Amino acid sequence: MSLPTHVPVLFTVLMTILASGCGPQQTARNPPISQLSDVVFPADQQGPEVSGDEDADQGKWIALFNGKDLTGWTPKIRYHEAGDNFADTFRVEDGLLKVRYDGYESFGEKFGHLFYDQPFSHYRLRVEYRFVGEQCPGGPGWAFRNNGLMLHGESPETMTKDQDFPTSIEVQLLGGDGTKPRTTSNLCTPGTNVVMDGKLITVHCTSSTSQTYHGDQWVTAEVEVRGNEVIRHILDGEVVLEYNQPQLDMRVPHSRVLAERNGSNLLSSGTISIQAESHPCDFRKIELMVLDPPEDKATAKVMQDKKKAEYNPLTAQEAYVILRKGTERAFTGEYTDLKEEGTFICRRCNAALYHSSDKFDSQCGWPSFDDEIEGAVLRLPDADGRRTEIVCKNCGAHLGHVFLGEGFTTKNTRHCVNSVSMRFIPKGQPLPPMIVGNASDAE
Repeated sequence: MSLPTHVPVLFTVLMTILASGCGPQQTARNPPISQLSDVVFPADQQGPEVSGDEDADQGKWIALFNGKDLTGWTPKIRYHEAGDNFADTFRVEDGLLKVRYDGYESFGEKFGHLFYDQPFSHYRLRVEYRFVGEQCPGGPGWAFRNNGLMLHGESPETMTKDQDFPTSIEVQLLGGDGTKPRTTSNLCTPGTNVVMDGKLITVHCTSSTSQTYHGDQWVTAEVEVRGNEVIRHILDGEVVLEYNQPQLDMRVPHSRVLAERNGSNLLSSGTISIQAESHPCDFRKIELMVLDPPEDKATAKVMQDKKKAEYNPLTAQEAYVILRKGTERAFTGEYTDLKEEGTFICRRCNAALYHSSDKFDSQCGWPSFDDEIEGAVLRLPDADGRRTEIVCKNCGAHLGHVFLGEGFTTKNTRHCVNSVSMRFIPKGQPLPPMIVGNASDAE
């Protein structure tokens, strides 16, 4: 958000304008899918959850695959329209849902997906699968004995004709080569990101802790999905991978379109699909149990309290910075030159953020602090892939950015904060009560 003091003010203002936009996109995938990013997604825009949860009996396993035909499923194969099951890629034979490529001369990156027609939000998904035969000629090396369960996905109708993978959360299903270790039930994120241990995960694939399953043995994989709260990958009754806050990657153009269309950046429900990535695969069971959100009374009370919480009202300018991660113009903030003793609190939730004793004059154009009140500020990767964003740990309000190694003070740290993200409470005046929230509550 700011530059060293020797940079002319005009250039500083120009960079401020640029900083409010998205950074350059990246185009790496393993498999090669979409652009990845370091963006942190606002999380208070979930909107209504539209899903098929209410149409199924809660607590009972229901068969999504009927063992007879593809009723209730829609294929989408790259370079073909939704509904066109090119070369009978997905078929039902001998009571098995088979993924086959005998109608392909060469795979040619014709990645396919078979979508269940109803979206879901809170559920357990269980599949029994196996890999058979030889990989289709022309299939990429990484796709050997490779399939996946695509969760919280977009619909096949929103995919472009040449789109390779649906924007979704992928539970990667992998088979071993007979000798080398290879985990399964891994995580891949086409057009998405997740949070693990409080940190945004931007690498495309994350390995589980599973064992390796060689040969053509049947493997039972299970996934527990709790809306936007948590997703767990389960094998043999053990959780092999767990993460939180699945969300659209706003650096990916198609993901931005979906977010604008849905009115939300977070993924709390969506489609379920299986893949066709060039290696033959069989599914003999695909079943789902709808869960009652949230999972227990304690969680229900927390969620109810959150819904009751109302943050301080914001002006249009405040909302632009705090919720939309904008930047106020340099040298215009009301607290840039303030030297009075007191406490700076979050304008949105009243959480105490900074003591005036930690404020210093950096001549950067925004209020600067070399320390925060312990536990008040959360550091996250910025959308530009270079800087570190700082947000209120209680409510997720965007504050600005933190810079290290500049040498302004002995602490060698500079929190560069938008004035509009804070309120100043003079020394001797009582602090207003904090409105309890969550760091994922930034809109």
